[in-house]
Amino acid sequence: MPRAKKGGENWEAGFRAAIRSLSRGWGVLEHSGKVRLRLQFPKGQGLPSNQQATLPYPWSPESQPAVIQLVSLILEQVNKGEKTLQAALCEVLAKSDVKQKDPRNWEQIVERHRNELINRGNQIKEKTYQASYGRYFEVALKLLRGHGAPRTGSELVNAVLDHQRTNRKAGKVHGTPLKPWRQQASSRQECCLALKKLIEFAVEDCHQPQSWIIGQAEYKRLRGGRPRESPRATLTDEECVQIFTELDKKENRGWGDVARILRIYGVRMWEINFLVVRTNWEGEKQLFVSKGKVYTSQGVKEVTDPRFLEPVPVANEKFNLLKKIDQGELVLPKGDNGKAMEISGANFGANLRKIPIWQILVKTKAAQGEKLVPYSFRHTYSAKCTELGIHTDHASAAMGHSAEVHRRIYRTDTQASVTRDFERARSRIG
Repeated sequence: MPRAKKGGENWEAGFRAAIRSLSRGWGVLEHSGKVRLRLQFPKGQGLPSNQQATLPYPWSPESQPAVIQLVSLILEQVNKGEKTLQAALCEVLAKSDVKQKDPRNWEQIVERHRNELINRGNQIKEKTYQASYGRYFEVALKLLRGHGAPRTGSELVNAVLDHQRTNRKAGKVHGTPLKPWRQQASSRQECCLALKKLIEFAVEDCHQPQSWIIGQAEYKRLRGGRPRESPRATLTDEECVQIFTELDKKENRGWGDVARILRIYGVRMWEINFLVVRTNWEGEKQLFVSKGKVYTSQGVKEVTDPRFLEPVPVANEKFNLLKKIDQGELVLPKGDNGKAMEISGANFGANLRKIPIWQILVKTKAAQGEKLVPYSFRHTYSAKCTELGIHTDHASAAMGHSAEVHRRIYRTDTQASVTRDFERARSRIG
């Protein structure tokens, strides 16, 4: 059992005396840098049993007013035996702003939330966590540790959105100012959502006070209007062939076939790591994705079914991809260890951005009001399916998502396909 220190600073003696004066048997002491309540009563006088509990306050002079107020709120029901010390504390702390006084609570909450996101929930990867959550939480914790720390969810989000950041990249740009997230529509939306989820987790799972919760109207104001994003660009067959050719020239061979698989089979980038050849219901060999995608629907984790893939040729070519994979002849890019590397959006995109034709096409598509991204190969596959007259239900099944997701997210047309469709219709009339 921890004991009060002998001597100590003058404020400590005054602090203990103030707590003793509130009620018989109540006292405080320092325990692991925090304030600890200790109740010691004479036996046989109808008083509650001896109890102890550590409070979410640092052992410092600044904590005295809050601790005195807290003890005043709970001592009557504890002394009467209506509640245990721990139960009374939990009830009051959940309704007050006590816990926010100590930023170490938030550090623990962020770590618990990180574990929830990575190991449970959507089971996201560490890179995804850092990009979509971690960078905002890092700033939030910095602000919560500082002078005049935010005391409500709304104050915290506003402070993070307006925080002045600097470039961390090496070289001449290191240390140069970056736009606050409030001025970047997409990042603003992502930041608000990440902090909203963190705060809800803190209140619901970690007993933080309700004062942190952000109301729906306030959240909409913080988030701002949804940014109008440029439509994802699609690629012509000729443009695809040019990209394949330039990627084939790279020293680390294999990126050309990665791009061919993405365009011809419309797979997600990470799915390339799980491609096998299986016999279909007609007894023929067909490419198959052996792992489903993990996603969350109404808070419940789900996994899509593994699936057979359907090729959509480029300039009437399939590039013998099925045969190469079946016979183990497909050469994927190698990592530093000399072994085939795990394909991801990050490493594929990094290699795409290095080739001249991609740099030219990015500018060309931007001038047309479209955004060219590595995922454009999958969007192109989707649009080609529509152009070929493939039903949306069938195209979405081949791509591994629902028809609703297909219509909402993926390109199902190009300006050229729209024009050709109307020309065909007008020719039938004439």
